Amino acid sequence: MEVKLMNFCRIRDENGNVVVLDKVKKVGWEGLTFPGGKVQGHESLYAACLREVKEETGLMVEDLKYCGTLTWVFPHREDRELVFLFDTCKFSGELLESTYEGKVFWMKEGDFLKAEGKADYFDVYYRVIAEEKVKEAICVYHENKTAEISFICSSL
Repeated sequence: MEVKLMNFCRIRDENGNVVVLDKVKKVGWEGLTFPGGKVQGHESLYAACLREVKEETGLMVEDLKYCGTLTWVFPHREDRELVFLFDTCKFSGELLESTYEGKVFWMKEGDFLKAEGKADYFDVYYRVIAEEKVKEAICVYHENKTAEISFICSSL
């Protein structure tokens, strides 16, 4: 079984805005989302998130808070992806207008959550980041493009 390690990061400012990436069409993942990507080679999860955010937004982030994990299970392919979810309010640098991944911009978080065109299953990722009690989500994704989603919560 192959396991891919990924990361995903919500970046917030003091005015209630979040960094949004309007990701261009890729296999299975496009639309409005937060920055993130694959862990490469000998990178740590944290270092990979710093690199992905810098590549996709131009921002340098720090003090990442680990929020939880989203596990994608693909029974028809016999593999899985573990997505480690982070949050931060500490950043520096200038936000790029766009990269090879798509356009990048600030948006009020409330407006973003109501916006059309978010990436598939974005709400699952967001729930693990935003809800303190939710620690993990497990998504079993079937060949017919349906998913069974369950959330694991702490007893706080």
